[in-house]
Amino acid sequence: MKVLENYIKQYKSGKDDNDSEKGADDDDDIIIKNESDSEDKESSDKDKAFFLTLTKHIQLMAETFDSPSQPEEILSTLNGHKLKPLGMTKLRLIELLAQIAKVNQDVIFTEILTSKVMRSVMKLCVQHPWNNLFHIKAMELWDCILKSTLTAEQKFAMVKEADTVGLIVAMSKPAYATFNSKRKTRNGNMAFVVKLANLLKN
Repeated sequence: MKVLENYIKQYKSGKDDNDSEKGADDDDDIIIKNESDSEDKESSDKDKAFFLTLTKHIQLMAETFDSPSQPEEILSTLNGHKLKPLGMTKLRLIELLAQIAKVNQDVIFTEILTSKVMRSVMKLCVQHPWNNLFHIKAMELWDCILKSTLTAEQKFAMVKEADTVGLIVAMSKPAYATFNSKRKTRNGNMAFVVKLANLLKN
């Protein structure tokens, strides 16, 4: 995860300084320029290969999100009912997917759309209303998607495919949860619901 984060930071900051000092000789200038162009092309090819490698795993991520949770059932501290926790595997996957989206490449967003991974992510947000770490990463994903260079039609297709509006409505009802003590509190996913609704509105 740290390796990917460092790569993305390096990529977005420009990686190489393309400004080179001019030589006294015109021939030297041409040689330096040609070497720089060659390095830029090689770097671009490596970036493209890297992005394509990342996209191959997005479909697998969607399948993993849809698979049954492996952890054993635990007792909810809210009402004492048994529930299946999300599990560390799915939490780490949403973190990885959020990092991949931050690269901001159309080829990655296209695969996110065709893999239907965002529908899987939204379903998990509904199933695990108190897993705020998952909600935070899901919000980062939507933020990357809706602020990307994708066309308005592509963004609409992404939102529609994930049934985002319908699931937002489902998560907002009811807005409050009741403890065994009868004390009420706002549902754990309400902050995610409000933020995502505002992002879609804007």
